[in-house]
Amino acid sequence: NLTFASQGATLIVFCVPHQFLPPVIKELSKPGVLTKGARAISAIKGIEVDLKAHDIHTYPSIIERKLGLPCSALGGANIALEVANEEFCETTIGCPSPEDCALWEAVFSTKMFRVHGITDVAGVSLSGALKNVVALAAGFVDGLDMGGNTKSAVIRAGLLEMQAFTLEFFPSSSPETFS
Repeated sequence: NLTFASQGATLIVFCVPHQFLPPVIKELSKPGVLTKGARAISAIKGIEVDLKAHDIHTYPSIIERKLGLPCSALGGANIALEVANEEFCETTIGCPSPEDCALWEAVFSTKMFRVHGITDVAGVSLSGALKNVVALAAGFVDGLDMGGNTKSAVIRAGLLEMQAFTLEFFPSSSPETFS
């Protein structure tokens, strides 16, 4: 029961497929469910496109706007099975403030899970979504047996395109997020 599980929570982790986010938000929006001062973090990758408004939104920004919670974004090399098996993993967390960076670093950091917080929620969110396009292109290069130089060029160009896209739609993002 989401309402019961969330009552009194001060930290909420959103890790659901994006299509299930609206009913989760609806449930959490009920009076008395969320604790004042609670913080959220999203592991949901992707963007939502609002065709009527000609705008795009990251999932942390949707959570923040609809629930009134400061929402951070978790991204990086952290495949769930490898985290569970305690293989070395790392992540970057984009946070709305340095205080949130310190909070989430303390919550998630372990000997085998390195956490680095930065104050760029949109940049981390979009990096997590757009990297998959670059990964597909790199896979195509491998499949076509085009060699390491071509793969490196595709990845470099892909990172530059990710950065340009993010800065076009979220100009407050930091170019350094991509390096």
